[in-house]
Amino acid sequence: QLVLSEPANREYFIYFGYDLSPIISSLLQSATIVALNIAYVSIATKLNDYENHRTDTQYENFLIAKIFLFQIVNSFAALSYIAFVKSFLGFPCTQLNCSLDVADTLATIFLSSLLSRALLQVFVRKFRQDMKEKAEQSGLPPDSKGPSPIEQQFILDEYPQIIGTLT
Repeated sequence: QLVLSEPANREYFIYFGYDLSPIISSLLQSATIVALNIAYVSIATKLNDYENHRTDTQYENFLIAKIFLFQIVNSFAALSYIAFVKSFLGFPCTQLNCSLDVADTLATIFLSSLLSRALLQVFVRKFRQDMKEKAEQSGLPPDSKGPSPIEQQFILDEYPQIIGTLT
């Protein structure tokens, strides 16, 4: 069993004089944060469906509140633990300074969250597009050349427009 807090095991994570254990633990935390955020959106939607809201606005407000509160607690619990609790429990910080651990964790969580969201958008869209193309081509005779250019345009997903300006 490999425990990062023991000094004998920390040597496995030091490369070129830099301790990678905070970054590795931050990557694991960010993967957990992203997975739980994705899972909780569907759970919150199902919970909200069971409630009896009088209006759509009320339904949306309660759904937003559930998701917002969970994501705040889920995303910032790790940073709060490192900043305020870790040193009191006796776990060592990088160079006896927990602010460096918080900075590493924050940067890793931010970058991995940004990357995972971008990759999920690309791969989910590509997967859906492939499934639509396969479904459309299943109805064609085997000797056909495939769908015409107009049919290919029809198969494409709708492009999400950005509302507002970027500046």
